Amino acid sequence: MQFYKIISFLYLLLSVSGFAQQKFKLVAASSQLLRNKLFVFGLKANAAKSELKVYMLTDKLKLADSSSFSLHVNSSDFLNLTSDTLHGFLNIYLQEKGKKQVSIYRFLDSLHLITSIEKTDISRVNFVNDLNKNLFYAKDKVYSLFSRQDSGYTQFYINSYRLKNVTKNFEYEQVWQFPFDRKNIVSAKIVEVKKSRIYVFVNVCGGKNHGKWLLFINTENGKLEHATRISDKSNFSTYEYGTCLYDTITSNIVLLGQKFTEKEFNSSTNNFSVKTNSNSNLYLAVIDSAGNLLESNDIKCPITDIKTGVKKVDNFYLLKPYDLKLTDNGDYNFKLDLFKTQNMNKCFRYCNTVDLKTELVDYKLKLQKAIIKTNLDIEKFYFVTDENDNNGKLCFDSIANFENLYFNPEISLVKLTYKIQDELPSWWLKKFDSKSSTLKLSSLKSNGNVFELSKPREFLLNTNPIFISIKDKLIVCAYDSESNFVISVY
Repeated sequence: MQFYKIISFLYLLLSVSGFAQQKFKLVAASSQLLRNKLFVFGLKANAAKSELKVYMLTDKLKLADSSSFSLHVNSSDFLNLTSDTLHGFLNIYLQEKGKKQVSIYRFLDSLHLITSIEKTDISRVNFVNDLNKNLFYAKDKVYSLFSRQDSGYTQFYINSYRLKNVTKNFEYEQVWQFPFDRKNIVSAKIVEVKKSRIYVFVNVCGGKNHGKWLLFINTENGKLEHATRISDKSNFSTYEYGTCLYDTITSNIVLLGQKFTEKEFNSSTNNFSVKTNSNSNLYLAVIDSAGNLLESNDIKCPITDIKTGVKKVDNFYLLKPYDLKLTDNGDYNFKLDLFKTQNMNKCFRYCNTVDLKTELVDYKLKLQKAIIKTNLDIEKFYFVTDENDNNGKLCFDSIANFENLYFNPEISLVKLTYKIQDELPSWWLKKFDSKSSTLKLSSLKSNGNVFELSKPREFLLNTNPIFISIKDKLIVCAYDSESNFVISVY
């Protein structure tokens, strides 16, 4: 009963605070974002059968369109509906309880039904997803990057698949395979796909080609067109992948990420001796369409280290830039997520996000003045001493796997939204409380002098809570005490 009071209070609070809200009387409901349109779907119960209802909403939760489809099974016989947006479609999956088959309803983002597919074996649904997590979807193609052990080496490959038919269950035919060099490659990541090229960030550890590279692979035939060394050939500095920007005007590609000196980090010698890194570094590299390295910039990123408690600790910060943009005057804007660990513990926790800008000073690219530090209010919201608590964590088990931290998301995402409004930052933050099996949601806002952290709002897992970020807004979907599937926008 206490749970219902909490949820009812939340919806009352939203309504009196001017937040938009929609309620739907649906069973097994869920939601999905596709091209900045929100789709809400579920089952509407009738006497002997049920209907699949699909609603299209604007970012302000205005009803734009809807569709209905009769089903010959009672709504109580279905599991919660699931969905994805593979190949740019809204794909909704209906599965009956105790059955190993699903029905698929596929829509355009206009809510036009492309096809409905009855009773497909679960094992045949999106089988490419089972091959590897490093997948990149591009219109009717899928690129899968994977590795396997071969004669003592780790051999990396990229497979290209083409979708056979959009009106049937997604099945593919293999078009080509690109095998990487067998020796010394320890990791690879597809970072961008354009019409004619795949861009792959590769880490070569050892040998004459030691360093970080960007490969240009032809999308039609899988042939290597260019290989550009990003890191400095004269030393063993480490360049970690952060984010990339493809310039549609010049066809240049820009890479931005964290950089370590050889003394700080060297995977070849298994060395990791970084202490408090108040002078962290970023790199920004610009490569043209012919594979030429036009720019290689070292950018100092000074971090104001904040000590908490009486026990002396060394804080180390992991930097993950994103949302990189090129301004009209040739400078760059980007956001930077900070993750912190103490005394080189092998798990980092999210601790802040900042907006940063570059400027050219004496022909060198530098950051405009900004304060980069941990946000103690974020730590207050979810930092705990329990080692089994995974909120906001990025973990690695060995030096060899350290760079996977830059490829992988947090175990349990804490930052749902972040934005700057009237020059003041604000967040929506989420954490999971395993003791009460609840998701807790709080806003963190700056009033110019101090940060204000709102009292957490709680959602039990059985209310099927879904959190969606759209245009710097947070949309929350969850069941209320009257079995309404409620959509609220913050």
